[in-house]
Amino acid sequence: MHFIALHSHNSLKQFTNFSGLCPQLVYTIERLVRGLASPRDAARLGFTLALAQIIELIPEVKFSLLVDTSDALLKAPSSAKPHEKRDAMLGKLFFANALVQSSRFATMPADQHPCIENLLMQLVKVFKKNLALRETTCTTIIALIEKVCLNEIFNFEYFLFAAPSTCC
Repeated sequence: MHFIALHSHNSLKQFTNFSGLCPQLVYTIERLVRGLASPRDAARLGFTLALAQIIELIPEVKFSLLVDTSDALLKAPSSAKPHEKRDAMLGKLFFANALVQSSRFATMPADQHPCIENLLMQLVKVFKKNLALRETTCTTIIALIEKVCLNEIFNFEYFLFAAPSTCC
């Protein structure tokens, strides 16, 4: 796609699942995901709501596309300042909330399930790294579990034993 070639973020060039979406929609999704890590607190809520609405109203937007986009855009480089790392963690948390808020999340097709494991692992990392976000992160994880049966997605015992310090 023309948009991908012009974008300065190298990891976005490797995506192949943008096919079929118009460039304006791809740009909108990327802009909303980037906005989730905004240093302005009130802006995060607006970006979350807008992203949840796009997810709900446009079924062509695949969950795997969204998770891949969040992985690429909500990473804080190792040289990032502490506030930039905090903003990236908050962005991941708000991203997960946007997915959970959409009504499409509960009816996710089976071929999209692997992205949920990735999302849960991101939330576990946020939980481990930031004490102040633990309660909110646990609330998001519980909402995620309530919407999707984890036994169908991946081996639940593995998740519990692979990350024993993640109990909420």
